Amino acid sequence: MKHTTTPWKQKEILSQGITIMTEDEKYVICHMRWHDGLNPKVTEAIGADAEFITRACNSHYELVEMCEKIIELVGEPHPEVFWVEELKATLARLK
Repeated sequence: MKHTTTPWKQKEILSQGITIMTEDEKYVICHMRWHDGLNPKVTEAIGADAEFITRACNSHYELVEMCEKIIELVGEPHPEVFWVEELKATLARLK
């Protein structure tokens, strides 16, 4: 099964929370509800979480592509270039 097509956006619904949805607003991905009324600390944290989720999901495929290009450009690195193996492991987890 494939996930809902990106890009996603967030929309604040006053007194209810933040909804993450497709850019055309056709599909709702999730709704993050205010559980503590309108406590500024809670609303700020939920807003930051929604921003993080949206940015991470919208940039996922571009980041995977960049990792693949870096690995391709580096080829078989010198043994002292430790980060290439870490990048390969990270890329495997992302796919």
